[in-house]
Amino acid sequence: MDSVLGYIEKHLQEVQVLVGLNYNQLKQLIKQPIALHTQGHSEAELKKTIIIKKGGGRQTKLSFKEQILLTLIYW
Repeated sequence: MDSVLGYIEKHLQEVQVLVGLNYNQLKQLIKQPIALHTQGHSEAELKKTIIIKKGGGRQTKLSFKEQILLTLIYW
């Protein structure tokens, strides 16, 4: 399957069934956690002690938007 966001953008009428919100409400709902995530991430970057080389570790497979969306679908 394509990314979840790609599927939703192709099938806008199914957003209501999946998450209980229309597409515009979903876009507004996703904006706030993204802003909080970027703010919290930048603050955490300043405070953390680096043990592993920068760029080390496992990379996420889903974007932050997709993680939020899958959480909403799960709920």
